[in-house]
Amino acid sequence: MKRQRRERDQTADAIRAELVDKVRVSQELGFARDQPLKWYAWIMTSLPNPKFSCYRIVLSKIIAFIYLLDDIFDVEGSVDNLHLFVQAIQRWDDVSMNSLPNYMRACFKALNSTINEIAQIVLKEHGWNPIKYLKKSWIQLSNAFLMEAKWLSKNQVPTMDDYMKIATITCGVPTVLMHMYFLLGHHTKDDLYEVLRVLYLVLREFFVFGMTWEVKR
Repeated sequence: MKRQRRERDQTADAIRAELVDKVRVSQELGFARDQPLKWYAWIMTSLPNPKFSCYRIVLSKIIAFIYLLDDIFDVEGSVDNLHLFVQAIQRWDDVSMNSLPNYMRACFKALNSTINEIAQIVLKEHGWNPIKYLKKSWIQLSNAFLMEAKWLSKNQVPTMDDYMKIATITCGVPTVLMHMYFLLGHHTKDDLYEVLRVLYLVLREFFVFGMTWEVKR
């Protein structure tokens, strides 16, 4: 119990270091949620084995970035800037970020650092570098967030099918799962895509059930 509590506190400190010390725009990120213990709890229930301590810390950072991006797209960013932000993420280079607000540039820089940290862990422990697949997951996530931002800016209500396609991505679960999958040593990409395909189906049914329950209530 003491070890878990110590690890929990270390994780909270590590996340804040990633989002504050490296980003160094804490005032500009005042709009973003700061819930490191919640993010850690999610991973702790998924990977409770003590030997996964390092993985829990970096995966908690991944969840933190998902929340940060969600807040950027939902709260802070203008649609025009969000378009440019997504284009820069698709190119995945610092130069593309130069015309964007400081908090977007800093967020991308810190995210890139964390993804490379995970890729190096996988390379060292399992002998291959998954960086292009990790980047691809963030490109997919940012595009999905952008679609939600467009709907919101136009007061547009999407069809159920369109909403489900996006919500199964913006919930963040597939992004976290992909990073976890590689950290645990899996590297057969066909297997990963099958896992993600089934996950999307499960998430879709979960969202349908939740929405149906809300309507009936």
